Amino acid sequence: MAEQAAHYYELFNQAAALIEEYEGLKPTKPSRNWRKKDVVTAPEFLRGLALERKDETVAVVEQLWEESLALEAVLVELAEDFSGEDIVLPEFRERHAETRARIQAAARQVALRHLPDAPDDELLRSYKDVVAESFRHLGYSEV
Repeated sequence: MAEQAAHYYELFNQAAALIEEYEGLKPTKPSRNWRKKDVVTAPEFLRGLALERKDETVAVVEQLWEESLALEAVLVELAEDFSGEDIVLPEFRERHAETRARIQAAARQVALRHLPDAPDDELLRSYKDVVAESFRHLGYSEV
């Protein structure tokens, strides 16, 4: 979803620029309150939509990045529980790395300069709870 929203952000801005160029208009600035205006030009409409897609993309990218960090933290803890052994399959590590790269690419598309450094405490707790519940389900009470 983040990649698609980032794509629409660029697409809407490009469409607005084409219309402005074709009509000989000055470039418009994106506005968050474009929906409240009585009259909206096509470029204002498109740039407003672009800004909304950017906002959506930023929120999704930040959430996905935090989830990636939470997953990584849980995997580190699991490795510690298993005497430092990496229990993650190489295919999963590769897929996780590819996913992180896609998240970073979407962040760059919308000029998001800083991704979260750590997952939200509640999110991390929920990831740890899923792992603990999985082990309990498998009959391992302590790992």
